[in-house]
Amino acid sequence: MSASDNFISIDNKELEILDEQTRVMLETIPEDIYIKQKGYGHRRKIEKVPVYNQQKNEKVLQGPGSNSWIVFGKDKPASAASGYGSVGATQASAIDICVGRVGDWKTITQTKMVKGVEKKTTKRELVAENDFVRDAARIYISERTDIDDYFGIQAGKAGGLNGLSGIVVKADNVRLVAREGIKLVTRTDEKNSKGANTDVIMGVDIIAGNDASGLQPMVKGENLRDLLRYMVEDIRNITSMLHSITLAQASLETMLTAHSHPSTGGVAFPSIELGVYCSVSQIRRLVFDVPAQIKKTFENVLEEIEYLKPYGTKYINSMSNHVN
Repeated sequence: MSASDNFISIDNKELEILDEQTRVMLETIPEDIYIKQKGYGHRRKIEKVPVYNQQKNEKVLQGPGSNSWIVFGKDKPASAASGYGSVGATQASAIDICVGRVGDWKTITQTKMVKGVEKKTTKRELVAENDFVRDAARIYISERTDIDDYFGIQAGKAGGLNGLSGIVVKADNVRLVAREGIKLVTRTDEKNSKGANTDVIMGVDIIAGNDASGLQPMVKGENLRDLLRYMVEDIRNITSMLHSITLAQASLETMLTAHSHPSTGGVAFPSIELGVYCSVSQIRRLVFDVPAQIKKTFENVLEEIEYLKPYGTKYINSMSNHVN
């Protein structure tokens, strides 16, 4: 078993050399001690964890030997030169809960006094800043933030203004689970966190692929249901009218088949050609057209029951979820 398999893979030559050195060292460790370092049973595990570049105004809590962090400080999406904390903005406190930070190798120079003599030491360390793209998962809470800009989110129809409070949950997969109900509610207050009036009612955007170019309004199910009922009723009325016209046409053709009228030489016999045509037309109508019209009427009724009635198996409205 290769000990290097236990480490985070980072494309860096110096890190690869360090991995090899660590592997050689681990091979000389007694097996019972080595197994303890593999993290079984929630024991401490030997793995590469970056050093967080903590700022003077931050309080940092780190899980023992793990890449899990809670940082209390100011709004900071990346390095110390970013965010509202970098310009000394007020009302810009932030809490960053992050796991799986990804860092880069940096040259660190430290100065310390040894027997009254100042000595400088230089070394390479894996140092991490906030990285909203590469870090594995986080919950970011900020009192003043440009949340869409920080996370590269399309503004959409409900894009908020910059400089207001915000919360983002980001990970490879996100699930919100409620034992009862979940509500997405906008504009519960007349003023935002900075005391400004919220004159515009922002809605809820569902943006797949972070592409807001094709956003369209959601459909109100009950209004759509009522419209479809009107359409089904119109189709039923048209079908009924067509059926009546078909029967009237059949009656007319029956009369034409037997029609005769007086002539100068006596009584004219019915037209043989007209009789043949009308007979064939009636057979086609009675065999094909009339049954099809009756079938269509029944289908319309069944479709209305199936899709537009609450007891239908394919009722188009959700029985649980609603939108305004």
